[in-house]
Amino acid sequence: MGLRGSRVWLITPGEALAPYVHAIALRRPDPAAPPPPQEQGFPAHLFGALTIVSAGSLMDAESGQALAPLEFSGPRLRPVRRSYGGEPAVSTMLFKPGVLPWALNEPAVRWVDHREALVGQFPMIDGQALLRGLQEPVSLARQVWHLENWVQGWLQGVASRRPWSAPVLPTDPLPTDVDTWARQQGVSARQLQRLIQRHLGAPPKRVLRLLRLHQGLKALERQPRMRRAADLDDLALRLGYCDASHMRREFQSLAGLKTQALLPALHNSPLPWIYQPGDLGSH
Repeated sequence: MGLRGSRVWLITPGEALAPYVHAIALRRPDPAAPPPPQEQGFPAHLFGALTIVSAGSLMDAESGQALAPLEFSGPRLRPVRRSYGGEPAVSTMLFKPGVLPWALNEPAVRWVDHREALVGQFPMIDGQALLRGLQEPVSLARQVWHLENWVQGWLQGVASRRPWSAPVLPTDPLPTDVDTWARQQGVSARQLQRLIQRHLGAPPKRVLRLLRLHQGLKALERQPRMRRAADLDDLALRLGYCDASHMRREFQSLAGLKTQALLPALHNSPLPWIYQPGDLGSH
């Protein structure tokens, strides 16, 4: 199992959850580690999530509103900031794009930039059983087992009624524009628009921007010695940006940080969605 960053564990899901879950992120109290940051930024992304706050508190930094102990959240088309209260214990199951609206049998567009408490809003889902198993101090292995077991039971029940069909997203190298993406899929741009909106709730152009952003985040984390402007220009062109200035604007808009501030942020608060499962620890 791999440790990445202060108090944060990023774990690849078990085989049964691999079709539905991208990663599991756990923030556990650790007196020996440096204290958690007062505030943490999260770039825009395409994933859904189930977040469980079993100790301390996790708050929206802009509104000051505390997240519910159990919350679902959808893709974020803009960056958000969270602040911590007390000694937080937070478990996050990060679903692959499109899984959350499929599992809840709701339109994908409803979950874009949206979060909602699980308890009371989704009576068909027994969230209290999940929360009870995480509120008492348990070992890391037991925490992961309980979380995976609960989510696996829920999603397998859904799949028995509605089979899961994953949206086809472009891979590296990313297409430069929506028309190229549509040609690669053998459909018209309008057909691609309808398909992606139905699965993800976001337009294809925004999806490409977010995929390119996360490729850039991952590249920066793996190449921390890029200090010269020429290095950044080369990376920007390889990622499909017009130039380094274009990349900086996109990072500011979608990650909420300038490129020179990204590396310290990534190392202090690792972001599970920029990794592939093979990059994470196993259990």
